[in-house]
Amino acid sequence: MLYCRISGFSFSANPVGFPIEQDHADSERRYLCLSLSKSKKISTLRPIDFLHAKDNVNRNIQGIKLGYKNHNNKGHRLNRIMKKRTGLLLVFTFFLIVLFMIGIFVTLIVYSIRGSSVNLLGADRLALVRVEGLIYDAEEWLDQIEEYQKDSSIRGIVLRVDSGGGAVSPSQDLHRAIVETREDYGKVVVVSFGSIAASGGYYIACGADRILTSPGTLTGSIGVYAKFLETKELFEKIGIDYETIKAGKYKTVGSIEREMTEEERTMMQSVIDDTYLQFVEAVAEGRKENMIRLLQHWKSTKTTPEYPFTPDVVEIIRNYQDRIAQLAQIHNAAPIIPAATEIQSGTETTSNPEIANPTAQERFLPSHDVILSLVKTLADGKIYTGRQAKEIALIDDIGSLEDAIQTAAGLVGIRGRPKVIERRKREYSWLDLLSQKLSTLTGQKFPSPIQYRFPY
Repeated sequence: MLYCRISGFSFSANPVGFPIEQDHADSERRYLCLSLSKSKKISTLRPIDFLHAKDNVNRNIQGIKLGYKNHNNKGHRLNRIMKKRTGLLLVFTFFLIVLFMIGIFVTLIVYSIRGSSVNLLGADRLALVRVEGLIYDAEEWLDQIEEYQKDSSIRGIVLRVDSGGGAVSPSQDLHRAIVETREDYGKVVVVSFGSIAASGGYYIACGADRILTSPGTLTGSIGVYAKFLETKELFEKIGIDYETIKAGKYKTVGSIEREMTEEERTMMQSVIDDTYLQFVEAVAEGRKENMIRLLQHWKSTKTTPEYPFTPDVVEIIRNYQDRIAQLAQIHNAAPIIPAATEIQSGTETTSNPEIANPTAQERFLPSHDVILSLVKTLADGKIYTGRQAKEIALIDDIGSLEDAIQTAAGLVGIRGRPKVIERRKREYSWLDLLSQKLSTLTGQKFPSPIQYRFPY
């Protein structure tokens, strides 16, 4: 440690330095001693050395002050930048959270308007679609079915049908959508009948996996008809006449001011017959397994079978059973009674290990013509109750809507009470009058005169 005595004060020269926060005079003397101690020996110091050392100390102290001031300025500037960036980050985060919440809110509003619910937990669900009233415009129902087809959380669709039918094309569109749901999307479709599910109402249901109905439900009425109003005599009485200019021989077929010609009647009958055949083929394809079981297992316990087993229905069933018995005697084999799951759409197969010959299957299983004949006999416009429809294999079981839901849940493997979603019926408001829905509300619809419809 070196001691220096200047102006009556003694200081120790610390080589490490000292805090610059000390008194300025005190700091000056310390640096002065330090400078002198490093430059020359104390014994050889001259007055000029003291002055030079003092100038050096002053310059050093000013430099230290300036550096400390710059250091403080940089620190304050850095703090301001960090605070600014932190504030921007917080504002951006808050903006993202608000945007996310708005997105969730808008999504919930859209689902609420559409009558759907959001599946937040990803649970397996069933969808309920209600087809009620006359079937003249199937757009809304088709839109629901398409939505549920693409929803992976929807395992099956329960279709509640309470309709006497309607136009041909909408009924066929709904039937096709149900078949696509089963075959293309692998989802179960179970139909529940309400108070009536006749004609077109039955058409859309025959492609489902299961059909359940109440015992007193009116169903059947499988057929086609077209009505043409004729007012020729009325117009003659009141003095009204039409003058028609046309191009095409059959262009005015069905006009109210005249009777149909025989050629026109023949043409319209052909159209009706083809439309009816499409109905019959859809029923034969959709209810094929049930019709095969009816042909193979039906036995009358009464001398005279009662309705719905009319004489022509009984004749077809007994002819088939007699033919099977004869073939079994000829080939010394028991008739093949396939299980429902062994009969596939379009082809007949069986898992019976004793039957390996395809020609033997063809001998015993009913042909497509036999099934088609049976369906035609049942589908001649007759009306059936739900209980009668089960006897002739047009439906699968007696049950309510709740039973249909539980049946669908069992088919897809959902245990307990399944979660069922249903789109609420759209209610139009005055806002729709100012939007594109105006055309929907005011647009006129012209249904086809040829209808799959219960006539009353």
